[in-house]
Amino acid sequence: SYETENKIARLLLGIASGDKNIDGIKHSLLEKSNIDPVQLFCILDKEMKSTITIDNLNEFVIRYNINTNLHYLKAIILFYDNNGDGVLDFKEFINLIISDSDFFFKKSLKQMFRKGFDTPSNISHSNSSEIGLSAFAKILENEIDFVNYISELINELKSLNDFNLQDMFYSIKSYSYITEGSIKAFFDKNGINYTTGDIKSIFNRIDFNKDGKISFNDLKILFSLNTLDNHNNN
Repeated sequence: SYETENKIARLLLGIASGDKNIDGIKHSLLEKSNIDPVQLFCILDKEMKSTITIDNLNEFVIRYNINTNLHYLKAIILFYDNNGDGVLDFKEFINLIISDSDFFFKKSLKQMFRKGFDTPSNISHSNSSEIGLSAFAKILENEIDFVNYISELINELKSLNDFNLQDMFYSIKSYSYITEGSIKAFFDKNGINYTTGDIKSIFNRIDFNKDGKISFNDLKILFSLNTLDNHNNN
């Protein structure tokens, strides 16, 4: 129905708006705070596994009294876990804390570990500044708010009698996948205003494996955000 398609559009634009807001916060915090991504990664990776796990994030949010639970932390990992192994390696962690607008800084960090040095496990585990740790806490708080908002929009869609995820996919896709062009066509059909940046942000969040297209499985992952196991920290 027209109402359902408009709520789908609202969800997509909500994703775009939230992603751009978080990206701006990352950029601002990088300018104002002494964030050392390598040292921060090492502080979180206490076991020197060269990955950040949900338990690592959970220990951090407890330390900083961030009101959340494992449901939201799992969702954050989902958004940045490009290879689907359930943890964040260094390159994925960089995407979590560094803005896309700081492209050259992000690229230089990733290149540091490119050839056989894909993780910073050989870096000393010294303490990062408290300002840098507080900045990371701020990033996580905004990611948690984002997941909560998107979950609410997803619940609104699921409550509609005529909503079906497969129908949503077919109403937007072009050939076998959802593409940037097919999202633009969907917005145009429904008279929705959007920007090129909106489309980029939508793909940034829903294209989970970063292959440049959104599959039906990508949509299923997105709609799992409000059905992940919900366990409280305490």
